[in-house]
Amino acid sequence: MAGEIWGSRAGFVLTCIGAAVGLGNIWRFPYMAYQNGGGAFLLPYFFAVLTAGLPMMMLEFSLGARTGQTAPRAMAWLGRWGWLGWWQVGLLFILATYYSVVVSWCLCYVVVAVFQGWGGDANAFFYGRFLELGASGFDFGRFRWPIWGASCACWALCAGLTYLGLQRGLARANRLMLPLLLGLTLFMIGRLLLAPGALEGVNWLFEPDFAKLASIDVWISAYGQVLFSTSVAVSALITYASRLPKGSDINNNAAVTVLTNSGFDMLAGVMIFAALCMMAAKTGQSLDKVVDSGISLAFVTIPAALDLTPAPRLLGVLFFLALCCAGLSSLVAMVEGVAAPLKDIVGLGRRKGAMLVCLAGLAGGTAFAFGDGLRLLGAVDGVVSNIGMTSGALLEVVAAAWFSGKLGQLWRSANAVSDFPVGAWWLFCLRFVTPLFLGLLYIFNIIEKVREYIAGGQDAGLIACGWAALLGALAWALWRQSRDASPGRESAR
Repeated sequence: MAGEIWGSRAGFVLTCIGAAVGLGNIWRFPYMAYQNGGGAFLLPYFFAVLTAGLPMMMLEFSLGARTGQTAPRAMAWLGRWGWLGWWQVGLLFILATYYSVVVSWCLCYVVVAVFQGWGGDANAFFYGRFLELGASGFDFGRFRWPIWGASCACWALCAGLTYLGLQRGLARANRLMLPLLLGLTLFMIGRLLLAPGALEGVNWLFEPDFAKLASIDVWISAYGQVLFSTSVAVSALITYASRLPKGSDINNNAAVTVLTNSGFDMLAGVMIFAALCMMAAKTGQSLDKVVDSGISLAFVTIPAALDLTPAPRLLGVLFFLALCCAGLSSLVAMVEGVAAPLKDIVGLGRRKGAMLVCLAGLAGGTAFAFGDGLRLLGAVDGVVSNIGMTSGALLEVVAAAWFSGKLGQLWRSANAVSDFPVGAWWLFCLRFVTPLFLGLLYIFNIIEKVREYIAGGQDAGLIACGWAALLGALAWALWRQSRDASPGRESAR
């Protein structure tokens, strides 16, 4: 893909939206809002969007467009930070290996939903018959061939799209998947809101509890949601922006991407809580008994709720198709974020780079297709996402705002080519507000990991796997940086 330029603004924006909108929007935001003040959570959430999500998106678009380079060399343009770009690429690859397995679960569940395969006990089906979860950590159990086969299909699709390049692959795929995702979500909302109790119950999601705004935990949770939902600080968006034609709008593209992602957060919240509140009304349970987050929400709670609807098979297929679209759009972005630096810097061709990343991702993801893959996934994700990505985001902002001396240059160049200029609030956020909250988020995540270890919530061996992945990515980044012959070279563009 070296040298390939985006053919249209719409293709670029849709691909960036596809990178941002993912599974986290559907199974993380509704629970975070419910637990952190309902409607009151929207205040810190949109504060985080305006002071972290949007400024960091503009920073990465500006950095990629200004240098014309993928993340490692774009970060090196800021100074001696090329290793940080490589580290983000390494973390993105690890994230892709286990993210692809979750997408494969969604693909399997499209078929399961056709036959309502979870029967009358969605919990027993998912953890027992589907995953065959082992008894404890490192009790890997049987190899799950259906899951691995679905993973092969996901990686084959990603390989094909990156093989085709920006215009024929990524842009066309997102023109199909994003409208399909939106249409499926809106249809699900409309159908679920007709169920008794669903419309009234959605008020639970947005009913404000302003007392919770006094808790710093709520504000930190909002920053965590925005950081992980927008896909900043993992190299992919810098890579996409590096292929923008000269003079392309920066500020407007970033604003459209971030606000569309936030809008989908809202839609996902309504869809999920319509299903959960309908379930609570029909079973006579209180809402707090059926609300869950993460894996259990998508594969246990929602299937149980769908069983109570007039058309469980149809809605089940549509729901898991929506999850597949959201997951695949993000997975393709991850693959491109890893493959592009290998193509442009290491010297691999487009096809070789894409095939190498996809084959390596399939091989790495095989470990998560065993019976204990869910526990391994949780341990690795807990370290890579909560510690690695947070620290990477913090270092990226600090490097740009405090050590490079080029933040003002990026600000002026972005304003010069954009439909609307941004004021000095952008500089203020990146220098003070964003690093403050990212630093607090990093500290809170470290404290939480220590608490989990002390409480014995995870097997020590699984925790070691998570830290080994994180430190392995860092070691690889430092080695790769030492091999880069010209890390600080700026593109002629």
